Amino acid sequence: MKKIFWPIAILMAILAAVIVKDIKTVMERVKISEGLARGNKPYTQNLPQSEQRILILGDSAAAGVGADNPRDSIAGRLGADFPEAYVINQGMPGRDLSELLADFPRYPTKHLKLAVIMVGANDIINFTRIKNIERDLRLAVEKATLMANHVLILHSGNLGVAPFFPKTIGWIYTLRTLQVRRAYQRVAQETGVIYVDLYASRRDDPFLKDTAKFYASDGLHLTDEGYGVWHKKIRAAMQDANIKI
Repeated sequence: MKKIFWPIAILMAILAAVIVKDIKTVMERVKISEGLARGNKPYTQNLPQSEQRILILGDSAAAGVGADNPRDSIAGRLGADFPEAYVINQGMPGRDLSELLADFPRYPTKHLKLAVIMVGANDIINFTRIKNIERDLRLAVEKATLMANHVLILHSGNLGVAPFFPKTIGWIYTLRTLQVRRAYQRVAQETGVIYVDLYASRRDDPFLKDTAKFYASDGLHLTDEGYGVWHKKIRAAMQDANIKI
């Protein structure tokens, strides 16, 4: 019995040490993320008289957390694409779908050419129930379609490969990303809005070719170059759907 017990005890001790180390790493990266969010200045393009009105709403990705220059965020790049547009940025770090839905009365009521809903990463990370994600997303889309000619929805890339998460738990967040991805795809198919698919497997993910280039210092948010990759996918989806501003 003792011969069996000691190898198991040693294995458990090793696993416990790995878990403690991973928790410490994540907590350190959370502090870095909080610092990035505090220093964030969401890009806006203040042309309120313009008939070309674009609303960006969502979480820290919508706010452009991680970008050194707000012009290199998604909102900033869309502003450059449409220099005569009024770009309204309602991105808020830490926001999840339920909070975005609750904030809808604060959004502009004048009709929009485009609404971009960039939210869902916090729901993936915090294990929001899929049925709640799907319900809240559907309600958000219904409200957005009353405000805008065109609606795009997107959440995140493959969170499981982000350096923020140790490999011991990264696979869990890949599975979560895939679950949420399917929910967004269902809502897009049912409502007719455009889902921008940012997911890539570990083998195909372009960010893993140079994580320092594409991920900010916390290993979760994106750099200017990372947002550039997402922007190309957004513009490709707009072109495929023949969306004009």
